[in-house]
Amino acid sequence: MNASNPDQHVRAKERTWLLAEKYAGRKTPEFFADLERLAQGEPLAYVIGWIDFLGTRINLSEHPLIPRPETEWWAERVIEKLKGERGPDAVLRILDLFAGSGAIGIALARALPHAAIVSADIADRAIRAIRMNAERNGCANRVEVVESDLFASIRGTFDVIVANPPYIDPAHPETVEASVLAHEPHEALFGGERGLAIIERFLAESPGYLADDGILAMEFGKGQEHAIAGLAAALPFATVEIANDQFGIPRWILATKENTRGERASGPGESGGI
Repeated sequence: MNASNPDQHVRAKERTWLLAEKYAGRKTPEFFADLERLAQGEPLAYVIGWIDFLGTRINLSEHPLIPRPETEWWAERVIEKLKGERGPDAVLRILDLFAGSGAIGIALARALPHAAIVSADIADRAIRAIRMNAERNGCANRVEVVESDLFASIRGTFDVIVANPPYIDPAHPETVEASVLAHEPHEALFGGERGLAIIERFLAESPGYLADDGILAMEFGKGQEHAIAGLAAALPFATVEIANDQFGIPRWILATKENTRGERASGPGESGGI
């Protein structure tokens, strides 16, 4: 291996991972066909066909957006917060908007066995992927799948809203890896003007769908933290935190809705907000 060629090193790692994960070390004809897919730039996760996400196995055969480690990081922090503040048996209503493969909502369903999840997306491929993954991870009875343009088809309020919206600026596609542009769904990548148009709509509408003391967790792009904090400051949130990912980069917002009734938040095992 030429150590001065990072791309060659990455491809060697991908070949090793593919052989171990999909073919259990056996170099079959199908393995060599998959190597050609990798050589053509197809993402490794699509070639393998699935990805692990917080103890769930997420099927990617519909080619939804591939869940990233950064998303897994903050989703795990949300689960820890809910278990710590409400208890592992809390009865919660959770909305996963822009659900894509369904990974976040399904991970929440698996970690919180008494939670009811609504997973919503506008794309047909995402709707099919969510249904498949909820079934394969044994939580289809607690994951309602809704086709929705943001909140258009959403009804009721939620204790928790989680979201990984499109946040890439379409004026700067050069910031996206070539394999991502070529293979992953653009509707899940590009977020309108400055990458913030969809996020602005989402944040503005979200308080109307949050229960008092409910929490919102949303991923955003590198360098967008000041704009996000400004948008959130104008909304009825009692607390707003801009949090880093595992690499120390501001990556997600955690906000708590104001309690408009002036009541205390519910403790572990009680119904109500977080």
